[in-house]
Amino acid sequence: MTNAGFDVDELSYYGEPIESAAMLINVALSKTVLNWIRDRRLAAIAVIFLPPFVFDQRAEQAAQGIPFDGDAEEHLRLIEGGAASPLCVGVDGRLAGLLGLADPIRPEAASVVKTLREQGIKEIVMLTGDRAPVAAAVAARVGIERFVAEVFPGDKLAAVQQLQAEGYKVAVVGDGINDSPALKQADVGIAVNGGTALAQETADVVILQGDLHKLLDALAIAREGVGIIRQNWKIIRTPNTIGLGLAFLGLLNPVSASLISDGASLAAGANSLRPVMGRAGGRA
Repeated sequence: MTNAGFDVDELSYYGEPIESAAMLINVALSKTVLNWIRDRRLAAIAVIFLPPFVFDQRAEQAAQGIPFDGDAEEHLRLIEGGAASPLCVGVDGRLAGLLGLADPIRPEAASVVKTLREQGIKEIVMLTGDRAPVAAAVAARVGIERFVAEVFPGDKLAAVQQLQAEGYKVAVVGDGINDSPALKQADVGIAVNGGTALAQETADVVILQGDLHKLLDALAIAREGVGIIRQNWKIIRTPNTIGLGLAFLGLLNPVSASLISDGASLAAGANSLRPVMGRAGGRA
């Protein structure tokens, strides 16, 4: 539902400008944060905590001995309510600032979710490692009612297994390393272009363009393919069943039986080409 990577949406300052030397914990979003700070010619950062969705913020706060006042708590709620994950910045035992890091929602996500529901997809579940307030904000924006937040790769795997135990045929759409176990477990794993190589190697289907509307195209192609398989089964079964009955009654000679069998196979083959011929005719 979101694009790969983070955008820095908001920066809130606390205390005096920071002028100490920079020391940044090596996390996946560090380059984004540093570039954002460098582009705006801001002061260097001394210490950056890991995002709250990785470690409980209260526990990190207590471990570092850095207090959060009411103003900071309010900014945290505003950042999370805006579908962004807060990154807390501390210097010399005090809170220096809050960074709101948003994994941008794909512009087509809401319309794709709506179309999937209209096409009969019974259950759409969002699994995310983000904190619950952030997950709730994203789910509300794209029209998803059921979500599970603060999950690790094993939790995503367990969620897929639970849905399968409930009788669902599960398709998982993902683009990250953390999605790989769920992609592998799903009845159909779908990786989006631009994601990690591991996710693409694990998935059954790879959407070569990043637009989620291609997911609808893939679903339409799959349904059309299944429909053609069922048609072909009927095309082959019906005349061959009739021919078998006539042969038992002695009313069908071997040459006629071969013509019926081969004719049914040719008709099924021609029926399989209908979608290809139709698209070729449309382009012409």
